Amino acid sequence: NQHKDIYSKVENHLTGHPHRIPRSNAIFKQYSDHLLNYLNQIYFSPLSYKDQLISREQAQILGSIRRIIINMNLIIRVTDKGNNFYIGSANEFEKTLKHFSSIQMLL
Repeated sequence: NQHKDIYSKVENHLTGHPHRIPRSNAIFKQYSDHLLNYLNQIYFSPLSYKDQLISREQAQILGSIRRIIINMNLIIRVTDKGNNFYIGSANEFEKTLKHFSSIQMLL
């Protein structure tokens, strides 16, 4: 949870050298409350109309891509480098996987 992560980092920093503020200090409770209020305000505030339109359009594009992938029996995998995607036939991917598995069994 984001609140817990941020709070623990700040608390660990302030209780360590050179600040050495005791963990029982009331300032930590106050900070926790303010942080929680801030995060709630940011995440639960309504989107502007423009942002709503953009997110609706992106959701439609994503749905369209998902339908194409399913209908054409495609597969998407992250490449070894991790920055690119491989898009190919699920059948071909399965054949390649079986081929490599059989080679591994021989070794």
